[in-house]
Amino acid sequence: MSPWLVEVISHEELVSWMGQESPDPDKPVRMIVRGDGPVIRELLPNVLDAAKVDPRRIVIWVRDPNLLMASENAALFSSSAEILGVVIHEGRACGWVYQGACRVEDALFAFAGADKTD
Repeated sequence: MSPWLVEVISHEELVSWMGQESPDPDKPVRMIVRGDGPVIRELLPNVLDAAKVDPRRIVIWVRDPNLLMASENAALFSSSAEILGVVIHEGRACGWVYQGACRVEDALFAFAGADKTD
């Protein structure tokens, strides 16, 4: 992976990234991307480019969406298959990337939601 991308492989690891405080204090703004496939593979390079704009950002890839409990899926993604990524800052969702909106500009807009919480 890269300094901007972490792939989580367990629910415990995922929970640590979803909390109010990031496991990496230098990267408090996290985008959680769930799933795998052609659309996600198109999205990942774009969200990584958006993450590189601000050194506080990191992308957490949940390749296996089954790592998310139903309550976590509902809280972060509104249980919607249209939402591919969610920005977490200070323990709350503050920006989203949707299917059909997978460009760098869309990811930048989602990350900008964290700037409004500072």
